Amino acid sequence: MTSHHTDWANCNLLRGMTNHHTDWANCNLLRGMTSHHMDWANCNLLRGMTNHHTDWANCNLLRGMTNHHTDWENCNLLRGMTSHHTDWANCNLLRGMTNHHTDWANCNLLRGMTNHHTDWANCNLLRGMNSHHMDWANRNLLLLQSHGMTRQWMNLLLLH
Repeated sequence: MTSHHTDWANCNLLRGMTNHHTDWANCNLLRGMTSHHMDWANCNLLRGMTNHHTDWANCNLLRGMTNHHTDWENCNLLRGMTSHHTDWANCNLLRGMTNHHTDWANCNLLRGMTNHHTDWANCNLLRGMNSHHMDWANRNLLLLQSHGMTRQWMNLLLLH
């Protein structure tokens, strides 16, 4: 989502957002989201997306995704990845992940991390993670095809 070097075809993060079988350690998307200095192997967030035992305070991914000004301790996203009670509107991580133009309040990806009803096609996070030049709504199909995705993968991203 951030560079042209992501091995989408082998990236389990796509499945991991909705199940427990993600091989986070081998997922290039994890490195692409932030920098080359993240200790992904030891980052509890990788496991935390699917369980309740994440040590958010010590997870470098939290800092890596955004900047040094995020009040992680008070950020509801930390709890929201595993529950339905996240106050997304007030969570700084939402702005930190991308830019100031993302309409987080209407982005279903926020809910999609815990359920199967994400409207990927209309989710602004898809544009925010990348650049201002990608028209995800109209180009997702082509992008997925170019990375060797099957129809099943496309359905996961575009329909769930």
